[in-house]
Amino acid sequence: NNKKNIYNLGCPIIDKYNSIDYSLDNFNNILKTNNLYLDKYNFIILIFHIDTLNIESSENDFIKIFNTIKKMNIKCLLLYPNIDNHTKKIIRYIDNNKTDNITAFKHLEFNILAVLLKYCSIFIGNSSSIVRESPFLGIQSILIGKRQINRILSDNTYWLKEMNEVVLENKIKELYNKKYKSCDLYGNGCFKNKFKEFIDNL
Repeated sequence: NNKKNIYNLGCPIIDKYNSIDYSLDNFNNILKTNNLYLDKYNFIILIFHIDTLNIESSENDFIKIFNTIKKMNIKCLLLYPNIDNHTKKIIRYIDNNKTDNITAFKHLEFNILAVLLKYCSIFIGNSSSIVRESPFLGIQSILIGKRQINRILSDNTYWLKEMNEVVLENKIKELYNKKYKSCDLYGNGCFKNKFKEFIDNL
C-alpha cells in the first residue's frame, strides 16, 4: 500500500470520551447513584475477556489476576467479560468468589464507565480500551496476555505478556497513584471534524 494514500484521523470512539463530564462532582454523583464506596485515584478497574485463541490460558490468567488483587486488598471495580464464547468459567469464578474489596458489575453505561476510568488508579486487563482509551484519559494501565497483540501501545501501558502473580503485584505497587499525561496516540476526540474535512477536500 502507498503510505500517501493512508490518512490517520484517529479512533472514532475517542470522540465519545471527549464529550464526557469528568468533573469531580459528576464522579461523586456516579458513586452515590450506583452505591459505590470508592475514593478518587484509589481503586483499580479490571476488565478481562476470553482470548479466543488462547482460551485455557486466559481463563487461568483471570483467576490469577483476581486472586492477586484480592490478596492485595485493594478496592477494585470489575466488569464481567463480554459475550465471546467460553466465558462461563470466568463468570462462574466471579460469582463463586465474592470478596469485600472487589465489586463486580455485569454492565455499566458508557458515560459512567468513562468517568470511573478517569478517576481510577490503574486500569488492568486485556480490553481494547486499555490500548485505545486509557492513553487519552491519562491513566496508568497494565495489559495482560496476547489478546491485543500487534497493537501499538502508549507509554502509559505496561504489557505483561505472560501472567505472573509476583510481577503483577509488584507492578501494581509501582504504578499505584502514579500520574500519566494524556496522550492522543489513538486520537484527540476530533475524528468527526477531521473526517468531514477529509471528505470535503476530496
